[in-house]
Amino acid sequence: MEPKLKRVCAMIGQGCNLRCRMCPNLERFETLQPKEMPIDRIIDIIRQAADAGAVEFRPHSLGEPTLHSDFGRVCGAAAIYGLYLRLDATNGSKLADLSAGCLQAIQTNPAGATIVVSIEGGSRETYEWIRRGASWDVLWAGLRGAANFWVNAQRLTLACRCVLMHRNADELEQLVVRLADHRFNLFQLVHLQETAAFPGESMQDEREETMAVSQRVRAACESAGMRYDPLVERTFDTKIGCRERTVGRACIAPYDSMRVNIRGSASPCIYLSSKGVFAGNVSDATVGELFESDLYLRLRGDFDAGCIPPECSECVMFQSREVKP
Repeated sequence: MEPKLKRVCAMIGQGCNLRCRMCPNLERFETLQPKEMPIDRIIDIIRQAADAGAVEFRPHSLGEPTLHSDFGRVCGAAAIYGLYLRLDATNGSKLADLSAGCLQAIQTNPAGATIVVSIEGGSRETYEWIRRGASWDVLWAGLRGAANFWVNAQRLTLACRCVLMHRNADELEQLVVRLADHRFNLFQLVHLQETAAFPGESMQDEREETMAVSQRVRAACESAGMRYDPLVERTFDTKIGCRERTVGRACIAPYDSMRVNIRGSASPCIYLSSKGVFAGNVSDATVGELFESDLYLRLRGDFDAGCIPPECSECVMFQSREVKP
């Protein structure tokens, strides 16, 4: 596989305005101090990513990315430097507060954009019970306003990512209908990651029930003219993680991706970043230089030789599959 940097993800902030029951970071938010990456650094990362040949920028957050005080400038910079903007994901609660300039930057981005909104529940009762601190009315008012603003966008995908659980399994068809009315293009259904704070809701071990729900959702999407991405059908035997990042013989992240944490330290993926394994810092080297750093070269060398790098040996991607040369 030839290395070519394609996407750069930057953690632009940490902190969240909601306390969703299924969130794996729920306990951390009780003591986590809100923080954001300086806008000048974000813009510099975007510029360097474009200079290095990347085609996509992902503003990410440990929490809710649209809380960044200069989120409009983040979207504007992606448009200026011609990078596809992938907001993956927002809880949608602040869409009503986004400026017209921010919405326009997304609409007119020459490379295009995908906005993934996480929504669980087809009713007010279920949604507000799951997403504590959220307002059903505020969510749909923001989505309606954004959809009306983006009505003429030619290269925009508006996607819903829904976590399947016992609590919402019977409401997803009505959620699809409501999403179609708000110009959504894509519906993704994913498994719930079991957490200590939210036990008993996962359906990942209930293959027959999950497939039945998935088939109903598929039919609802087809009727509404929406695309359906049934991740629940493809990931019964895969732990929650960066499952889409793998190919038959290796993880492709060291060949095409970079993740920059809130302090500016760069790594190929979230797993290595969480382990404190970094290629360097954007304060000391450019994005392009970091992509050719010793860490990236060594990881690619190991995968090219059919080996799992020591740093990656405990990653969920390799707990149930062999790397083949």
